[in-house]
Amino acid sequence: MRNTLIYSVFFISLRLYSQDIGFSQFYNNRQYLNPAYAGAEAGFRFNSAYRSQWSNLPTGFTNNVVGGDCRIEKKQAGVGGFIMHDRAGVNVLNATSVYMNLQKNIKLLVDFEKSLDLHMGIQTGFVTKRLNWNDLVFSDQLDIVKGVVYASAATPPETRVKNYADFGVGGLLRFRGPDVHHDFGMAVSHLSRPNQSFYGVDNRLPMKISLQYIGMVPIRYFFGREENDFTVAPVALFEKQGFFEQINMGAIFQKDYLYGGISYRFKRFNIIGEKANSAILTVGARKIYDENYILRFYYSYDVTLSGVRSGATGAHELCLSFEFDPYKNGERAIEKRLKNHR
Repeated sequence: MRNTLIYSVFFISLRLYSQDIGFSQFYNNRQYLNPAYAGAEAGFRFNSAYRSQWSNLPTGFTNNVVGGDCRIEKKQAGVGGFIMHDRAGVNVLNATSVYMNLQKNIKLLVDFEKSLDLHMGIQTGFVTKRLNWNDLVFSDQLDIVKGVVYASAATPPETRVKNYADFGVGGLLRFRGPDVHHDFGMAVSHLSRPNQSFYGVDNRLPMKISLQYIGMVPIRYFFGREENDFTVAPVALFEKQGFFEQINMGAIFQKDYLYGGISYRFKRFNIIGEKANSAILTVGARKIYDENYILRFYYSYDVTLSGVRSGATGAHELCLSFEFDPYKNGERAIEKRLKNHR
């Protein structure tokens, strides 16, 4: 299937050349969010995410991520990584990325019931982008009656495959109490500002600065009712990349095995003065097997409030994670807690 120049080239270059993918459930894509999360939690984790935006239009975007991480207990470190595939339009522009994250943990507070840790992470990656030039249709190819009948005078790019290395760093300050968790993070992506141009000109990917907060607080802390087993996870994200800025704030609520949440996202494109607002509705569930294995599933939908052209729908996002902690129960759990003071 072919696409028009207006709907393909402009939006593809705007999105994939100038701005990284923004997951609504950023708190569920932590390897992508900040390399300092690699092995920050005990045990092993595997996760996957799928995002579909503007699926009712030929210029929609789809993104797939598969990754995992684990802690290296003896080294107070962690390792992780992910593979991501992005598709813009109807297979017009594809990008495949492979990243590896390494993390080192420094303990700032040693106590049996609470801990304060500083995690520092580095990220290395390799990206391949492919442009399917033959799937583009330009205005000079169109006949008002017969459709696409002419050859285009548009100049093909020098190359239709672009490869580059990518690097990033991140830091994470984590507080863990008996019931309360707080994560404060910062990450800087695309330190080398790789050139993405298919035409041999200088078109570099801007660095991205990201500030994150992810918490967990029992509801009883607010209402003083010990029997209340609701928990709330406040989340916040600020990102700036070139002319793009994004703020995401909200909360996820948990009751037993069910999750539900709402957040608000504000985007601003300073170069053209455009703004885009959306509300994000999230539901999810978890299943615990033998107390050591946890399976989680989340679904969210972005409700467009303003700033998007007519006819465009929101975004669907699915996240699935599996966690395994061999130290969670029995004597090994006590041994690990004493050793790591968590």
